[in-house]
Amino acid sequence: MALSDHLKDLAGRTKRLEEAAATVHAKNAARLEEQRPEMKSAMEAHADRLRTSAAKTRARLTVAG
Repeated sequence: MALSDHLKDLAGRTKRLEEAAATVHAKNAARLEEQRPEMKSAMEAHADRLRTSAAKTRARLTVAG
């Protein structure tokens, strides 16, 4: 096989890899967008729990102090 044939083969494989990577990237981005509302809701719930915990701790410290 001539060097030019090897280079053409390599270029073809590189292009297929780039296309596959772009497809995977697009699928991952779409999946993240689908999960965004659920993740936002979970983060808000966690923030609420943290605020509640902080308020309880402040109240205990105020009573103890």
